[in-house]
Amino acid sequence: PTPDPDPTPDPDPTPDPDPTPDPDPTPVPDPTPVIIDKSDLVTIGDINFGLNQSYVQSRFYSVLNETANLLKASPNAKILLAGHADITGDEEYNVTLAMKRAESIKKYLVSRGIDESRISVVSFGETKPKFLSKTAAGRALNRRVEVYIQE
Repeated sequence: PTPDPDPTPDPDPTPDPDPTPDPDPTPVPDPTPVIIDKSDLVTIGDINFGLNQSYVQSRFYSVLNETANLLKASPNAKILLAGHADITGDEEYNVTLAMKRAESIKKYLVSRGIDESRISVVSFGETKPKFLSKTAAGRALNRRVEVYIQE
């Protein structure tokens, strides 16, 4: 069962999310702490999701198809999918939901011919918002998977 979305805003939102990697991130389903070194990664942008949803929306098919083609053209390149959630719902649920989002992007790329061994997935749950969580628009933008390619 999916919990009802919490309509109340975050009582103490972070005014400016910290863009640097968190040295001690919240545990994710994999017990290894996740720290992303972005120095050799290229982002292709964010794939956004609806509230409590983890399926890939059709408006993102073209960018994901281009990503698959890029990976096919660069056989040594790997991809990292970092799942995120907004502050709606409890933290444990959001870690799981963010992982499901990253896994759904992975499944899509595998369906486009990319070997799953080239795809890494991580979940940050609600711990790394890019946008203010006190607005509906900010929360919507925080429901995302960040896609990084490593050449």
